[in-house]
Amino acid sequence: MPILEYACESCGNHFDKLIRGMNVSNPDVACPSCGGSEVEKQVSTFGVTGVWQSNVPEFTIPKAKAPDPNDPFNCIM
Repeated sequence: MPILEYACESCGNHFDKLIRGMNVSNPDVACPSCGGSEVEKQVSTFGVTGVWQSNVPEFTIPKAKAPDPNDPFNCIM
């Protein structure tokens, strides 16, 4: 269910509309201010959340230790 942005050609109002169902390509949309049906779909911007590359702490892989010959669980082949 996408949220689409529209501009009314009659009154110039810009508004968002949650489109429900399968008719996403050509939904029936009316302007909430004047009730006009002459609306134009707008190019939407979007937000990004999460971790950016600069905010990621440096991660290093610890070096493997030499096997302990006295370790009974150490299997050296």
